[in-house]
Amino acid sequence: MSMLVSQIPSWILVLTGILSLAWLAISKRSRPENENQDLPPDAEEAETSPPAAPVPKLTWKNLRARAANEFRQNRTTLTWIAVGIAVAIMIWYLSPRAFSRQTTDPGQPGHPLYAFTFVRGFQLRNARSYAYVLAIALGLLSLGLLIKAHIQKKPQCAQTNLLLSAIGLASLAQLIHLEFYTGSLFIQYVMALSFLLAWFFGYQAQLKNDILTTRWSKRLEVGLLLIPLLLTLLARFSFLNDIPYGIEGDESKWTVEVVASMIDGVFPHSTTYHLSSVPASFYMQAPFHHLFGPNMLSARIAVAFYSVLGSLAFYWLARQLTNPPVAWLASMLLSVSIFDVSASRLANVESFVKLWPVLTLALLVHASRTGKKSTYLFAGIASAIGVLTYDTVAPLIPLALVLIVYELIRAKVPIAESIRRLTAYIIPILAIAPVTATYLLGRMQYYDLANKGWGSNTLQSLFSHLGDIFHSMFEHTWTDFLYNRDGPLFNSLLIPWLLAGFLLSLIFWKRGRLLWVLLFAVFFFFPVPILTNSPMGRVLYPGLPAAYLMMAIALMTGLRALQRALGPALQPLVSSLAALALGFICVLNLYIYFNEVQDPGDRRIRREIYEAVRSVSSPESVTLLPYSPKGDDPIQQEGEQITWLAVRSIADSPDDLPLALTLPIADLLPTISGLPTEIESANLIWDHFSTHARDEREAILSTVLTCYSEYEFQEGVFFDRFTFSAETLQAPICYSGTLSLEPITTELMDDQSTSLSWKMTGASASDLTLECSSIREDLLWVPGEDFRGTGWEGIDRYVTGYYGSGFLTDHQGSQTAFLTVEAPDESPLYVWLRTLRRVNDQYAGYLIIESESYTFSNAGSVPLNEWTWERIGPFQTDPGFIELRIERPYPREQAGYMALFIDTLLITASDSFDPNLDSIWEPSLKMDIPIRGEASEGSFLLSPNPGRYHCSLHALHGNRLIDPLGNLGLRSNSIEILVLPAAE
Repeated sequence: MSMLVSQIPSWILVLTGILSLAWLAISKRSRPENENQDLPPDAEEAETSPPAAPVPKLTWKNLRARAANEFRQNRTTLTWIAVGIAVAIMIWYLSPRAFSRQTTDPGQPGHPLYAFTFVRGFQLRNARSYAYVLAIALGLLSLGLLIKAHIQKKPQCAQTNLLLSAIGLASLAQLIHLEFYTGSLFIQYVMALSFLLAWFFGYQAQLKNDILTTRWSKRLEVGLLLIPLLLTLLARFSFLNDIPYGIEGDESKWTVEVVASMIDGVFPHSTTYHLSSVPASFYMQAPFHHLFGPNMLSARIAVAFYSVLGSLAFYWLARQLTNPPVAWLASMLLSVSIFDVSASRLANVESFVKLWPVLTLALLVHASRTGKKSTYLFAGIASAIGVLTYDTVAPLIPLALVLIVYELIRAKVPIAESIRRLTAYIIPILAIAPVTATYLLGRMQYYDLANKGWGSNTLQSLFSHLGDIFHSMFEHTWTDFLYNRDGPLFNSLLIPWLLAGFLLSLIFWKRGRLLWVLLFAVFFFFPVPILTNSPMGRVLYPGLPAAYLMMAIALMTGLRALQRALGPALQPLVSSLAALALGFICVLNLYIYFNEVQDPGDRRIRREIYEAVRSVSSPESVTLLPYSPKGDDPIQQEGEQITWLAVRSIADSPDDLPLALTLPIADLLPTISGLPTEIESANLIWDHFSTHARDEREAILSTVLTCYSEYEFQEGVFFDRFTFSAETLQAPICYSGTLSLEPITTELMDDQSTSLSWKMTGASASDLTLECSSIREDLLWVPGEDFRGTGWEGIDRYVTGYYGSGFLTDHQGSQTAFLTVEAPDESPLYVWLRTLRRVNDQYAGYLIIESESYTFSNAGSVPLNEWTWERIGPFQTDPGFIELRIERPYPREQAGYMALFIDTLLITASDSFDPNLDSIWEPSLKMDIPIRGEASEGSFLLSPNPGRYHCSLHALHGNRLIDPLGNLGLRSNSIEILVLPAAE
């Protein structure tokens, strides 16, 4: 019973649709053919426009008189537009506490339109009742229209009911997607599609007048165009420096590359590759850095500026494809598109692509009408620039070629002329083809097509990837650089109209240039996202305007149909309600952007680093940003480039950059102690939110603040700031430095000596002691990097914390690694392996001893990215030499190589030994190094007995020399010495 009650909204809409269909079928039999047809079907497929009246030449002499005349003729319209603009500006800017810079999190008091939170909260709390409210409202309206249709014998009223039922059912489907209503998506969509098709059949006579041929006066059109233009400007430039507060990773990286290459003439990171492959955004962004400075805000201003240009080009395109009312409505929707606003306020390279597709298509429409080859050439140039902006624009070229060929065939242009027009468009494309083809082929590795299921499961992958696109559009966006929120790609209120617009464009594709709208959406929303399984916002963004044009087409046809059905008397009411609904959508979209679009924590961390460095840096000071090397520390990940951008933004030239250092946390106190005396202040940016090595971090900070006890403190959300004056720096209570011992590894024979060198920075020593430990006698040490085999290599990069000179890793195509060792005489034996797993896949490692295979580093049994000890055994072996083999088999099509690092093997007969609990090393040597007075560097000779040693130096200088943790004295790095027995 409850299930039947819950389906009442669906039944209401289905019933009204069926009743309307039944009435239309019955009434068609009882009335003469063609009765009540308001407009004849289109006689031509393409729209026509009356010839434009000649425009008098504009001169300075008559400019004032003409302006006054225009104002007199349109005084009322212009006055209302001016009043509306003034009210909008007042509400936006002059409302009390319109925006507070005290908050950086979205959805907090102080954000724009935050007062709308109460309305939004009411919406969400009562979302489950929308289905009933919608069904009852549409049901009553449909019932009234059906009664009117019967009384006045007006089929249009019943036909409009079909549209209302279809939109209502599609809206219920959208509520199901959002889990605000229960029901069958399949049934909702099938019924909605059925009613839409029935409505289209009766509507086709009015299509041309509604969305293709209606014209506005130039004065009215220009005046009304100011509204979406103003909204576009406000939505993209308002509070641009503060919202979004966070800085996206690619946004900072791209800005660093643009500033470094286009302003300073240097080429860090991947700048050379990007500048040669996708140079357009560099040239688009660079002028704004010259005008407003080499900072993040300038980059965002650039994107917002091109977004506004893209919106104007979109209006031109939409106006050529449809009519001014539809173009205006589409521009209004695009101006407050949550996705477009979000993308237009971030300085990612992906955000620069909006302009070029709409400009290319607008030029091509104009070219197809005029036949001018120069316009085809300009369209080709726009396409070429778009592809050189970013790879997501690539579908524009095949789209443009298809449309050009279609229009040439449609207009029956002679073959010779067609070739000339095509050539004019293609020439710029061919000019960039070598660069673009190379870049796109390289990007295939990024999209990882081999692992997208396009092998034996092609059909399954096709439907799965298509489903991911619909999930992103209707339910929840994929995590993306440009747009992240808990909801679909579009405002849910508009999604039913998007479906209706798509179907209308598909069914009536021959009318006017609706095929252009259809293909614009299809080429950008389906082939590449399906092929790469990448339905992220940044991939779909170039085709976003097409979606809003489809929505506008459906909304305008629905509005016109409802106005005709209700009659002239109610048309003002319908128009007023439509205007209110549009205004509500505008406010709702802007509220969602400013308060619900996510600003992830890593972006806000990056911004706080940027602002902290900018606020404290100066030519006379040094800024220190310490990080924990093994803690996934944000300063280590982002510090170098975001710090460089911060200091570059306040410097007059690249030669005058304030000093800002990112350094391991253990080097903090030695670095402060070694600062030059001419430094006027030192600024410490301290990460207080990271949890890794918390005790060590707090001990180091406590030591610094003990040694330099006078400082200024400023608390931040993620980072605190400490400022030490020159007086404090020059008179510390204690100090530190660094002590190094070389060489790191040494191998010698029993009868040889080795020379070791030491050096201190920032301090000197009065007492120096060498302390060495050797490996336990019951352990056999086997370095992983000593193994040899096809596809295996000993390396010393990517990670730290390994023993010896490196570790063993598997490359692509790895087979078996071998090593022969002399086993201890005792038996049974155990092997302890120290490994690091980088990928949580299902492919384990295997240690093969005497034909017995032992598994290690099983997925899920060891943590990721940590050196871990595992024990194998016991196993029996005869005294003497044994062969150890290591394998890690995995399917060759899997990119699973370099997933397992093997550092050390320990062979022992001890059942109780555990390297996690027991020391591998035992003290074996301690020697005082003679020093005359004080010294900061020197060397000495060492002749140890055979064995493997780990050695380090310990330096003292009274009671003031301490290590970073506050312990008395300094300890050097550890070195490894291997002494082999002399040959007998």
